[in-house]
Amino acid sequence: MTFIVAIPCNGGVVLASDGQSKRIVDGRTIKEKAKKIFELGNNVLWGCAGDENGRSRFVNFVDKHIDQNNPLTDQLFVEHLENFANEIEGEQRRKEQGIEGLRCPEYLVVGLETIWCMYGAECQHVHYSTKKDYEVIKGDLFAIGAGQAVPRAFFDGLKKLDYEYTLAQGSLVAYRLVGEAIKSSDDVGKPIYVWTVVNNKPKRTLGVDLEKLETLCYAWVGGEQVIANALISYLGDS
Repeated sequence: MTFIVAIPCNGGVVLASDGQSKRIVDGRTIKEKAKKIFELGNNVLWGCAGDENGRSRFVNFVDKHIDQNNPLTDQLFVEHLENFANEIEGEQRRKEQGIEGLRCPEYLVVGLETIWCMYGAECQHVHYSTKKDYEVIKGDLFAIGAGQAVPRAFFDGLKKLDYEYTLAQGSLVAYRLVGEAIKSSDDVGKPIYVWTVVNNKPKRTLGVDLEKLETLCYAWVGGEQVIANALISYLGDS
């Protein structure tokens, strides 16, 4: 199970994921560390929810159509991605017709001032770079993976604030959302990966910056627990 989330922020996008995969060996389930967010060229990030076949499909697509050493133009990238979406749509149609037992993977692609979300045959995109092209409701998110039910419900409460996040705030929210997914399912696990995309340049959050997110998230959860304990104690004494 996977959870990958993208949050449009003021100045860029935050992309985060869990870092666990499972495989069966001799009838036993083995949990392993797994990378789920990948760089494409030098200006795009992408993630995939699904089995290894789904990731391999996108890698093969990239190797066939895209030069990893050169920046992608928006027009060329959109054309390539739409072609790939058409391939997935064709698979989905064959599946619905019972011709092949295929499971269409989900993809999340961030870069080139656009977020692309592909749910099987359904392909959505949204511009996030400038206020003129900003098509996302403030505080919205894009997510893929079977582990997203609880994080989405948690985020709906935050969204009521009608607040546009900075990259620092968005990174903390994304870290917390992945943490909620991990707590809600044994099939989603650490480590938590966090990336930012600013001016079409992806950057992974590492070291002290990642430790800071963990510390702040711990304080956030702890603060909620303190309030909950105080309320429960108050009601018990009333």
